[in-house]
Amino acid sequence: MHRGKAIRELLLCQSIPPPPANIDPRITADPMLSPRQRLEAKTSNSTCMQCHQLMNPVGFLFEGFDVTGRHRDVVDDLSSGLTFPVDATGEVRASDLTGPLDGALALGEALAKSETVDRCVTRQWLRYALARHEGPADELSFDAAYAAYRDSGKDLRELLVAIVTTRRVSAAAQPALA
Repeated sequence: MHRGKAIRELLLCQSIPPPPANIDPRITADPMLSPRQRLEAKTSNSTCMQCHQLMNPVGFLFEGFDVTGRHRDVVDDLSSGLTFPVDATGEVRASDLTGPLDGALALGEALAKSETVDRCVTRQWLRYALARHEGPADELSFDAAYAAYRDSGKDLRELLVAIVTTRRVSAAAQPALA
């Protein structure tokens, strides 16, 4: 869940709202189910599924790694004492990435080909440089920085140069469109 949320927000620039205040975050499903199956059961209701359908399938792609980032082939479930085989299959829905994926490596390869990710990388670097979220007056700067990044073959150095050398034009100073 947290991994999927991070991919959505940091690499796809999609916002995931916080859960409703009345939701109990504890997962208390059948202990004979794998942790993945328990999360799926917990988040299958319509209230939770609105967001979790975006986060869970992406987060599951990282199941081949434990909480410290070590590779694993089995999930040792401390709450039940059982061991489950890793199921790192998933997908990225609601983006330009389509189709099933198996594992974090497949996700990385798909993300590397994604225009959505390229635009988000540009947006995140622009936000960092501005020390704030961008506004309508920053769209010309964003467009110029994205074009430089794309045209350079995704060279981050060229993106950074484009961000710091782009002349900011306020919305009031822009010529009116005929």
